[in-house]
Amino acid sequence: MNRTGGVLRVAGMGVISAARGKGAGKRLLGEVLAEARLRGDRLATLEVFEDNTPARELYQAHGFRK
Repeated sequence: MNRTGGVLRVAGMGVISAARGKGAGKRLLGEVLAEARLRGDRLATLEVFEDNTPARELYQAHGFRK
């Protein structure tokens, strides 16, 4: 997580294999975004590989768009 002038940049995020599909990523990203809001960040950005469908769906569910 990196903050610059009210912008949160998620530099990387991962969930170990055993925790995938159990909501760990959803909870982790939700907590990061909640903390960013508390700190006054107004924008969040990230990068994700085109073929990482589970991650893309997670980010879209949290309001990220292409």
